[in-house]
Amino acid sequence: VVELYAKQFDWTARYPGKDGMLGATDFRLINGTNPLGVVTRETVATRMQELADELAEIEERLANEVLPDDQVAELHDRTAYLQRMRGRITDLRTEMEQDIAEKGEASPYLAGADDLVIKEFHLPLRKEAKLLIRSRDVIHSMYLPHMRAQMNAVPGMTTTFRMRPTVSTDSMRIVTGNPEFNYVLLCNKICGASHYNMQMDLVVESQEAYDQWMAGQTPFQAPAGAEEAPADEAAPATEEGTATEEAADAMAAMNEN
Repeated sequence: VVELYAKQFDWTARYPGKDGMLGATDFRLINGTNPLGVVTRETVATRMQELADELAEIEERLANEVLPDDQVAELHDRTAYLQRMRGRITDLRTEMEQDIAEKGEASPYLAGADDLVIKEFHLPLRKEAKLLIRSRDVIHSMYLPHMRAQMNAVPGMTTTFRMRPTVSTDSMRIVTGNPEFNYVLLCNKICGASHYNMQMDLVVESQEAYDQWMAGQTPFQAPAGAEEAPADEAAPATEEGTATEEAADAMAAMNEN
């Protein structure tokens, strides 16, 4: 399972951690350190503190600064919004704790801490992948032109797509004669002025290389007391013979089509 998250104007990928589950998300928790709104006890507490800090700052400004009437009105409106948001996140926290009490380790609210939230997209060769596609703002479209695959990303819902890549990136470099070739994920909806920036490479690789890449990623929330992960090691090079055989298979498949 891989989640692909679209927003103006980039993509983010999220992979399950060691528990094999993607954690719950909520847009009200989105901030600078939580771009997907992953729900954990820590992210809820962080967002509540941010709201409290901003409310205190506004209160101090209203008490100590001489401001024009229109700015005072804006600050009062902002205060009302922040208070509503705080109430909704309080409700979310209650819902989270109830779900954890009922389901224990099976609760999705306990599954998010070890998720991998990254700006890279990798898939293992010849393994079925389920893609979960979400949007933060407007309608985008997940488009993999080399694989003739497309699915819209719609705000407020999750769309899904299953695929099984059968030709590795290394093999396609041989087939195309282009050592710089990469599969690419694009947005196929005109989503705004910087629509053209919505690109992310897709690497299709052997299971061994994929596992090594996954092992080098950092969880969304590192466990308390965890040591810093060692620097990523280079993925093992694909054996030339294997890549050549895969390339031959790929060319044969293309000729059949």
